[in-house]
Amino acid sequence: MNSGLWPHVDFVTPLGILGFVPFTHFMGLGYSVGDAILYGQVAFAVCLLPLTLYVGLTRLPALAAYVFGLLMVLFAMALTYGGTGPGISMSMHYNRWAWVIASLAVLLALLPRQGRPAQLFDGVLLALLFSLLILLKVTFFVALVPGVLVALLLQERRREIVAALVAGVVFGAVLLVALGPDYWFGYAADLLNVSGSEVRPHTGVPFADIVGAPGNLAITAVGFMAFLFLHRAGHRPQAVGLLLLLPGFMFITWQNFGNDPKWLVPVSALLVAMATKARRLGDDSDASRFLLVAALACILYLPSTLTLAVSPLRHFGSDPAMFEPMLAGGPGQEDIYVRRDRGYSMKAEQFLDAPGKPWDRYADLMEMPEPTEIAGIPFPNCEFLAGSVNWLRTISTDLRNMGVEEGASLFTADILSAFWLYEPFRPLQNGAPWYYGELSGIGNADYVVVPKCGFAERVRQIIIFELSEAPFDYQVVGENERVALFRIVR
Repeated sequence: MNSGLWPHVDFVTPLGILGFVPFTHFMGLGYSVGDAILYGQVAFAVCLLPLTLYVGLTRLPALAAYVFGLLMVLFAMALTYGGTGPGISMSMHYNRWAWVIASLAVLLALLPRQGRPAQLFDGVLLALLFSLLILLKVTFFVALVPGVLVALLLQERRREIVAALVAGVVFGAVLLVALGPDYWFGYAADLLNVSGSEVRPHTGVPFADIVGAPGNLAITAVGFMAFLFLHRAGHRPQAVGLLLLLPGFMFITWQNFGNDPKWLVPVSALLVAMATKARRLGDDSDASRFLLVAALACILYLPSTLTLAVSPLRHFGSDPAMFEPMLAGGPGQEDIYVRRDRGYSMKAEQFLDAPGKPWDRYADLMEMPEPTEIAGIPFPNCEFLAGSVNWLRTISTDLRNMGVEEGASLFTADILSAFWLYEPFRPLQNGAPWYYGELSGIGNADYVVVPKCGFAERVRQIIIFELSEAPFDYQVVGENERVALFRIVR
């Protein structure tokens, strides 16, 4: 994007433009990539801080409002996706950001404003929050709208709904004009591509495990206990709204890398607010139940909270000797680092029971696929577990040595394809930085690159099959022990 390319118009991605703009803004001001990422996170947190304070102070008790606000700042500025691992990474920042926006929307909808109502303002704010979700990650919008809408209807906040709908139309018109129809048509096409893809419609464990695996049962139980206690106490709008939101929460958790249940934070905040209301009405038993479930939610999410909280400290305390620059080292690119063993150690998994291998006696029993071929060149079953920077740098040099000219576009049969970061190639028009399917950009490619061992064996096999079905022929340009290069014959 910093070189003028636009998501959905020039390259394929399921993410909205809001996931990139804070970074490209600071890069445009002359900051390096690393500094731009850190300042972009700070800018996102600062921009949402007034909304966070408004939602917290008008919906929650004072102490809970500030704790909730602190957690939202952690979500926005952490340097890890969550979980319990010690590693630090900027990856999946958009999921953290989307949870900040989603948490604000959930509390805004499920909890009435304390004091004087402000339904028109709250409706506009809801429309703004959901517009931001569309600009960031549509999954959150789709998963949360039903529960939010029903909760508002059951609370008879009709003016708020009307205000949200009108403001949503206005925001939509402004965004349509600002970003252009090509952006939105491309966005829709990319989402359809990803949702129907064999490659990566979700990450992590199966959905059933998110709901019912032993390690997740307590998390699921907390959600349904919250619903049951709210319903028992007569808070029907909050109970039904939460019941409709729970499947959305779990779907988002399933779809997100790491499967981190960040929904426990807004649910615990909701329960604390309802406990305060119950205690004010003299119903200590309901208040105790709400606080018990809120405490359970906090305990279950505490390890992830601590991981998020200490990640910036771990970042600044990391030993520089363990890291190497990730990019080619041009001006402004030298401060993105990768851990040396992750970037350069070439650890691979090979299937020794594949057909033709020493342990292939039971290959049929294990349904091991035959090695695939293109133009008579076989590609064995092989998948790297580390070494992405080494792989990209070395194969980039191989391609130059095979005669790939400056400015050429490459289609790669793997999930990674950014060889243009290391040699003077051109990013593939309508290609995908992270492959999702449908041979994205193949019509604009000059060459096809097929690694002998890649980073997603199943993806490589799918791509090779799709290439064999495409209306092209492939002429061998070069081959070595690492990669095969083909020219597309149209």
